[in-house]
Amino acid sequence: GAVENLLVLPYDALSTRKSALAQRMAVNISLILGEEAHLDKVIDPLGGSYVVDAISKELAAKAWNFFLELEKRENHELRMDYLKERVKEKRERRIADVKSGKEILIGINKYPNPDTTDLEWVDLPFTSETGLPSLILEKEIEL
Repeated sequence: GAVENLLVLPYDALSTRKSALAQRMAVNISLILGEEAHLDKVIDPLGGSYVVDAISKELAAKAWNFFLELEKRENHELRMDYLKERVKEKRERRIADVKSGKEILIGINKYPNPDTTDLEWVDLPFTSETGLPSLILEKEIEL
């Protein structure tokens, strides 16, 4: 349905150096999305829901196949090792895709902001359940 809340963080939110420009851009992006894209005015939220149904069915099938693959592991420790390895593979693939340009991220590998090259990225106070650090692509990809 209609968007009630939208949070757009400044691009330097996870760095040690904050800028007024980044804060202003974050506020303006959410305002533009509300005004120009009319995110707050949806006439028929289920229009074209066949696409949502198709995506939901595909997601359910992939999740079920993943669950069956996970069930093949005999105990909790082997299952966690399998999960960690899959997350690690996905992380490395995503970093490689952004570095090679296969995945385009505006502001990171397409039209990067030259002022962000000297940012020091903070270490997040948490990691995922897999024990892998959180992924901050700006920190991982030095272009």
